[in-house]
Amino acid sequence: MPLNHSVVFDRIRQLITTDRAVSQCMSEIIGLCAADVPHSDWATLAAIEYDADVEALRSWIPGVFSQQKAPFPIRGLFVDLCNPGTPEGQIWADMELMATPHYDAADAECAWMLDKQRFYPKDAPANSAVLRSIYGIAYGSHEFGRKIPNKLENDAEWPLNLAYGALAIRTMLTGQANEFVDATSPGIGVVVGFGDGDMITIGELSASGFTVATA
Repeated sequence: MPLNHSVVFDRIRQLITTDRAVSQCMSEIIGLCAADVPHSDWATLAAIEYDADVEALRSWIPGVFSQQKAPFPIRGLFVDLCNPGTPEGQIWADMELMATPHYDAADAECAWMLDKQRFYPKDAPANSAVLRSIYGIAYGSHEFGRKIPNKLENDAEWPLNLAYGALAIRTMLTGQANEFVDATSPGIGVVVGFGDGDMITIGELSASGFTVATA
């Protein structure tokens, strides 16, 4: 049976609105995926230390913008689930940041992300141990182009990267990361996802705190 992407996507959006631990939410998403695509690697993916990685990343976003100031008041923040690599052919999964001076909460297509004034902090990946592990388990290797038979591949990478990225950022920003909100900015809309694909609006960050988006 193929993975039911729409069911998984909708459940991720619902889980973002809860205050459940990231590990608990990931366990539920893994269960949904495993019901559609049975595989022994789901148990390995469920054993990853999700909550520990979230704690390790709590200072990532405010730390980046305290060291690299955007040339404008930030209104939109995109957390990009990406696949960095090395010239030697190593590849993994991680998160990077992009900021814009505009944001439109009513724009389901996130066209604001195409603003000409986009700001990409340099050399500022999250270095997420969880995302790296998910990639390695999903494909069985970190060597680009190497094909390991009978692996979950995108059936694990797509849902688990999206779920972890969205849930981790929700948790990291809640009560934590409002230091980089410019005094002239009414708030910062936050979106997590793949630059060439699925994205989820997480909520809005203001000087008074973080408001989670409704499902």
